Amino acid sequence: MNVLLLAMPDYFEHMPPVAVRMPNGALTSLAGNVDDHHRVAVADLILSYRQVRETINKLFHEIDPEVVGLSVMTFQRIVTELAWGYAWNGTALDKKTKSMLSVAILAASGRFEEVEIYTRGALRTGVTLDELKEILTHVAVYCGTPTGRQSFLAARKALQTAEGSK
Repeated sequence: MNVLLLAMPDYFEHMPPVAVRMPNGALTSLAGNVDDHHRVAVADLILSYRQVRETINKLFHEIDPEVVGLSVMTFQRIVTELAWGYAWNGTALDKKTKSMLSVAILAASGRFEEVEIYTRGALRTGVTLDELKEILTHVAVYCGTPTGRQSFLAARKALQTAEGSK
């Protein structure tokens, strides 16, 4: 059985009209406990919030799910509205600068999985490898070498992922 689990903040209106069963959002907790003969895909649509319809259509085409589970979480909606609605839509800083700040802040906070995600985004906004190195060097100097090292490792993982997807 093909199962698609979607984490999305109140985007029901974007669901394509397909004939699938829509189980309780709690289904997402099953992802790690499903038998090996089932194919389970989990998609966090917050990461593609401006392309929800396109992303869902692509996932339906690729996975051909028999069951779809939705997780519509209030927390995700709040974060989306604050981060994407307020912080990222401000006009005093351009997207590239905001991307560089985000990488630096997440690295300094020890949020290395997020550093990986935001590094990919920073590259899409035009941040260069030299700028990324300088950002992470500042993190290492001001936050300590263990934090700097983990940040560089997360960025490297993002770069490897980006290279592999080309």
